[in-house]
Amino acid sequence: MTNEPPAGFGGVPWVSIPELKGYAIVKDRKNAPGWFQPENSAGEKLKPVIRCNCGKLCGIGLHHVHASGYITRSFFEQSGCGWHVWLKLEGYTGGDFPPEP
Repeated sequence: MTNEPPAGFGGVPWVSIPELKGYAIVKDRKNAPGWFQPENSAGEKLKPVIRCNCGKLCGIGLHHVHASGYITRSFFEQSGCGWHVWLKLEGYTGGDFPPEP
């Protein structure tokens, strides 16, 4: 199961975004959305962080990150650019992270 909603679900497009590594993890880089997965001090992977299309770094606590890399709940950056998409994290192997209560 991919956990992907039907094509055009709610008129919101699917966007596949690349993993950001090393110096690519910078905020305020416009038109270059992506994701990275931080780790805690014990080396355990945490829920991924999204760099929005406007360059803002955004937590996704209310979203479900599936082991397949699909994120359910559409992503909507409401405090700035208003980018609204369904996201697929390219190359994601970081595990399943359900929404936080």
